[in-house]
Amino acid sequence: NNRSFAEVVQKDNIVQGKADPRRRDNHSVKETDLIRFNVEQEELIKLSKLYVGEVEHPGSTYNVQDALHAEGYFGIKVTPLGANLALLEEQS
Repeated sequence: NNRSFAEVVQKDNIVQGKADPRRRDNHSVKETDLIRFNVEQEELIKLSKLYVGEVEHPGSTYNVQDALHAEGYFGIKVTPLGANLALLEEQS
């Protein structure tokens, strides 16, 4: 999945009542009135540098930062979001 967090939260990317082919779980994505918020343009710019990554082996999100450093990638900050998700942030 190569969408940034900003792309995911923008309203025009929501597929109403249809399976989203970019999602592996093929759950329907529906717009709801339960959660609605406005995002300032500068926040969208910040969010466009964030990605959520999913690991194949639960628990390995805590090793992603070390793995990136071992491969020579020092411009990416990794924040684990539980056992199988990590927030990847592009550093300037």
